[in-house]
Amino acid sequence: MYGPKYTPGWSMMTETERTEHRTKMQSFTHKADCQAYVAEHHAQMAERMKQQGGQPLAQPRRDPCANLKP
Repeated sequence: MYGPKYTPGWSMMTETERTEHRTKMQSFTHKADCQAYVAEHHAQMAERMKQQGGQPLAQPRRDPCANLKP
């Protein structure tokens, strides 16, 4: 699932970034790779939010990597 309810920082991403994020998330087959990407993405979006003077970035509502192989 993707969108403003599921992806922290969604509103700060361009349409191109959203498409790239969705494609990247769909490409993962191993949990560790997915988790590393999610952590990096979250850090980038938190930094954008901080620069814009917004609220702290929320945590994802669910683990987007939960269904992948370890």
